[in-house]
This record gives sequence, C-alpha cells and structure tokens, in this order.
Amino acid sequence: VCSSDLDDKGMRKIAGYMQGADGRPLLPGMLNFPLYGTLGEVFARGRPAAELGDRITRMVALHPQIHRMPSFVDNHDVDRFLAGGTVAGLRQALLAMFTLPGIPVVYYGTEQGYTEVRAAMFAAGAGSGGRDRYDTTAPLYRDIAAMAQLRREQRLFSRGRPQVLAAEAAGPGALAWLTEHEGRRALVVFNTAEHPALLAGLQLPLPRGGRLQGLYGLDGRPADARVADFLRYRTDSLAQRGLRTDQITLRMTRAEIGNYLGMTLETVSRALSKLARQQLIQFPEKGRRDISIPDLARLEAFIQRSEEHTSE
Repeated sequence: VCSSDLDDKGMRKIAGYMQGADGRPLLPGMLNFPLYGTLGEVFARGRPAAELGDRITRMVALHPQIHRMPSFVDNHDVDRFLAGGTVAGLRQALLAMFTLPGIPVVYYGTEQGYTEVRAAMFAAGAGSGGRDRYDTTAPLYRDIAAMAQLRREQRLFSRGRPQVLAAEAAGPGALAWLTEHEGRRALVVFNTAEHPALLAGLQLPLPRGGRLQGLYGLDGRPADARVADFLRYRTDSLAQRGLRTDQITLRMTRAEIGNYLGMTLETVSRALSKLARQQLIQFPEKGRRDISIPDLARLEAFIQRSEEHTSE
C-alpha cells in the first residue's frame, strides 16, 4: 500500500482495514505507508512540494481516524531515509511528521544519523563498527527531542486537521498548511528547494494588525551560528569520553559538514572564517582540519544569543 503517485488507491486500501463498507469500525489504526512514501519523494528525492500537499489533503478527507495512524519516515522494512536523502531533508521530513496528525514513530538509529537499516546501537552488536552509537548530544537526537516537545506543548498538532494553503507544483519549493484546534491556529511552512522561495498571497485567518509568533524553526539561525553549534556538539562528544575540548580535529570535510547541516561547502568555509575573525575559534599552523576553541563558554554564549535572536 506504499504508493508515491497522486492517486489514493493505497489510502483507500488502508481505510478498508479500519472501516467496513457499511461504516462498521474494524481496526483502530493502520501504519500510514502512503504518507511515508510521499515524505520520501518530496524531502529526499526532490519531487514537487505539491505532491505532499495533495497527500495531506486526501488523507485528511479519507481517514476519519487519522489521529490514530502511526506515521514514520523509515523503519526496519524499508531503506533508511539517509540511504538516499540528506540530513537537511530528513530534518524537514521529521518536522512534517511531528506537525501532522497521526502517531509519530521514530525508528531507532534515525536520531543518530544511521544509513544502514539494522545496524546495532551498541558496540557488541552486528554492524556497530565496534563502538557505541547512542549519543544524546547528537544534532538529530536534539532535533527530535525538540520536535517532540513542540508537539507535546502544542496539542493542535496531534489533535487538529491541517488545511493546505500553498504548495509548489513545478518542483521543490514552498509548502504551507494551517492547523486549527480549539481556537488555536498554527501555520507550518517548508521550503524544499535549495534556493529561496517566495510565499506570497496567503489568506490567513488573522485579525487586523495580528502577528504570527514563532514556535519552532529548523534553519532560522545564521550559518555561522549553526556551524558553531556543530562544533559545540563535537566538544560535547569529546567531553563524554573524557578528552580535552579546546582542540578539535575534524574528521569530516567541509563538503561533508555542509551536507550534514544542509548548506554548501562555500557557506561552511565562510562561516568558519567568520568565527575565526571573531576569535571564537582558531586554526593552528599544522592544518585547517584542526580547530582550537580558546573559550568554550564564549562560543556557547554566541550560540545562545543567536537562538534568542531567532525566537524573537
């Protein structure tokens, strides 16, 4: 029942297991494989944003018990999202899942950036690479924890029914939906393209002079703050192993860091240079893969100020 096209055959098949032709209730819920398929097509494989908009509209209309349907971006029977997608795309797919009705299910290892389907989490298991991988400071782990907290605090994401307002039909681009529940409203917006996208002319149910208040953002911080946060994550990992945190040797290339953070190699290089000019980091003579952090508290304060500015 996992179909990535725009018909609703897969959804109707699932609906048949939940409700009989006479309206009699059957199973209380089913895995939302059609949504899984479209999340992957749009966020991992570059299909038009309108395909996800259409999927959302159709599943809300077809499934009266959509809030009881587990949703996911990958699981043990399919490829990992990161086997073909990027970290930036995965973060968007996860946020879409956490802001749509259903029961979000996170397959173990997704929070650690796994690309293998069933690799072990701990050193003694098969496919572990001989090391423990469970890391609560990993960026994806922290992203998922923040998304779960958002959903827990804003019940309209688990109780409301989304209404798609805009979706780019020509390719990757803007996608927006409005969710409402018990007098509260939330606008959810994505840009699935690698370039800026204009979202104009949205008709929002706001009173005159009303303003939107930001609840959560994936990439609202400037590039230098995001790269600084990546370096802080590396220091946290070193601290957990009892190693010094004022010196980092990057095992990833600038391009790999860019893929991880959803930015270009050039943007990563400019961000590192900017951090160096602000004397938040230093490059020793022996090579630019080695980074010194003269004052970790100052780096953390820089990241905190960026987060506070973004939330205003």
